[in-house]
Amino acid sequence: MAKERGTGGQERAACVLSSLANGSTDRMQALFQKGIFDLLDHLLKHGTLAAKERAACTVLSLGNAGNHMKQEVMNEHEDIVVSLVALLKCSSPSTRSRAADALTCLANGKDSRKAAILEARVMPAVVHMIKNGTPSCRERAAGLMCSLCSGTVEQKVAVGRSPNVICEMVQMLQAPAQDNTAPGLENAVLALQAFAKVPELCEEMQTAKAVQALQRLAGDLTAPQGLQKLARMAWNSPLSSPVRLLSDRVFTPLLSPLGSSTSAASNKSTRSSTPISPNWVVNTLSVSSAYIEASSL
Repeated sequence: MAKERGTGGQERAACVLSSLANGSTDRMQALFQKGIFDLLDHLLKHGTLAAKERAACTVLSLGNAGNHMKQEVMNEHEDIVVSLVALLKCSSPSTRSRAADALTCLANGKDSRKAAILEARVMPAVVHMIKNGTPSCRERAAGLMCSLCSGTVEQKVAVGRSPNVICEMVQMLQAPAQDNTAPGLENAVLALQAFAKVPELCEEMQTAKAVQALQRLAGDLTAPQGLQKLARMAWNSPLSSPVRLLSDRVFTPLLSPLGSSTSAASNKSTRSSTPISPNWVVNTLSVSSAYIEASSL
């Protein structure tokens, strides 16, 4: 039925597979032995948009059943990942969200799975989804990015250096409230927090003015308290990163009121106890100029 040419047959088959996948482990094992992944691969490649959405839901259900199911997809059915990535750019917001959920599930866990998803050129599709998607789509896309950022440093760098990734995360934080869901904003902050911990991404973070965006969100009294707290944690977390070094020495003192002798002494103590990186002066001038420009508006 799943390979019937009629659209009705495909959609009915996709619904049946989705229902069967939401069951016991024994049932899922039986589906696996009957070649369910081959059927899902076919539906994701040749099915209608509705059938593809159901197939993506089924991949999500099977992935939630355990790492052995996730690994089976990555080892023997890599085309499923490629098809899910393609769905991130489809015309249906709900289908895009389901595909992002399935990819997030597959990415959670082993770094080898994250690497395979990155190799499928997922990042341009994620950026497209964040830039052009509904609030729910943006939430799912940022969540997928968070999962991919939880891997190795090399994977964080690969994600962070994808064109426009960090800029789009900053844009999410600066967009009107109705353009994003609360979980979507939390995902954006978590992604920026992951990037801030990687010295190799210091330049990208500065160019996108990510540090300033986190600082503003942390002090935004109109934002939900949980989101403010998360932004403060993101601001304070990368203790060994050049971004954190820069924020401690330059941006926070600039945002503070004209300081007391106590705060000045404290800042002096901090500066003298922290080794200065070779790029510190360049970084200082960059952020100082950005702050002066913002203050003059």
